[in-house]
Amino acid sequence: MGAAFRVTAECVQVRCDGPSWQLLYKGAVLPESADGEWVEHLLSMRMVERLSGVEPVKVADATPGAAPAGGSSDDGQAAEVDAKRAEAQGKLPKDGSMPDKRAGQAVWVEYLVAQGSSYEDVRNADKADLISLAEQRAK
Repeated sequence: MGAAFRVTAECVQVRCDGPSWQLLYKGAVLPESADGEWVEHLLSMRMVERLSGVEPVKVADATPGAAPAGGSSDDGQAAEVDAKRAEAQGKLPKDGSMPDKRAGQAVWVEYLVAQGSSYEDVRNADKADLISLAEQRAK
């Protein structure tokens, strides 16, 4: 890919080398394995921006739970949070409907984020409050 790109949309799916896809959130730097044609498409939709003086993220750097060499512990914590969020997103109903009330707090957080809430606004709310908010928005 060569140049580095940052996500400007709330989130994007990026096609990478081979049959894999990555879900990246606003502010993330695209991995070096991102498909060039797909990046051009995202650029045309103004969902990513070209960065100058920044290298693309190496695939090893994006491994969940692993801090890059010389990286701070904050990088490792961010990767851990990303991995937990991805796990919760995988438990969301495929049809976009509300999760079952027995679903965990993290699943409800991701449901509300998918419905337009800010992750920072809902991540620390308790499950009962999240369910109540989701039900209010559904009316």
